[in-house]
Amino acid sequence: MRKATIILAALLVLLLAACGDGGPEKDISKELGLDISGGELISYTDDRGGFP
Repeated sequence: MRKATIILAALLVLLLAACGDGGPEKDISKELGLDISGGELISYTDDRGGFP
């Protein structure tokens, strides 16, 4: 019985996590008042080494 309760609780947590609100893009879009859903995510990482 205890094992079934733990499994059911884990499934509930996963289900609720899967039903999120859309992530940070939606929050940014809402704050700026812009529709950024069609935009392209641009990321840059400096991997040359040296000083941080």
